[in-house]
Amino acid sequence: MNRSKEPNLICSVEGGAPVASRIVVGAHFDHAGGDGVIDNWTGAILLPSLAAFMREKPRRHSFHFVGFAAEEKGLLGSSAYLKSMTREERKQIAAVVTMDSLGLTPTKCWPNSSSKELMGMAAQVAYALKREFAGVNLDAVGRTDSVTFHKADIPVLSLHSVTTETLKLINSPQDVWKSLSWRDYYESHRFISALLVYLDQKLP
Repeated sequence: MNRSKEPNLICSVEGGAPVASRIVVGAHFDHAGGDGVIDNWTGAILLPSLAAFMREKPRRHSFHFVGFAAEEKGLLGSSAYLKSMTREERKQIAAVVTMDSLGLTPTKCWPNSSSKELMGMAAQVAYALKREFAGVNLDAVGRTDSVTFHKADIPVLSLHSVTTETLKLINSPQDVWKSLSWRDYYESHRFISALLVYLDQKLP
């Protein structure tokens, strides 16, 4: 059985209501090839900046920004996070947004590992920002932490930037700084920041 001694890293930003529903924003921080810049420094490093951004906003929901451990060993961190919750706590999750391998191309979602409602909301935000937003499934090449929540019927949106052309970079020696498109990465940060504000406003 796969095991890990690495802990998840969690930053909580409380909501405005006494008992607020939770939005979880997660990214794994381990890697399996190259320097791990794309997979998944790009996701993990956004967590503290997004937490700081949402802390300055009026909020209806509470937020958990989670650095998931041991994704490459079998989604161990996200599985442990979910298992630590009671049934009632799971019901309080309004949405989960996972970020994995950003900055190669404009932000995309993984439809087979995402909820239709959240994909629709993300598409509305992208349209408002005049940004490209497409769906690209990566089922044939691996899994990411969104699978943990999708299988548990928890609303989840899986964000990435991988295409058939850039797939070869993942878990390879080419996963280094020069592979990153800083323009696309900046736009991903801008898009996800706006998305979290929108989800906080629209979700129950």
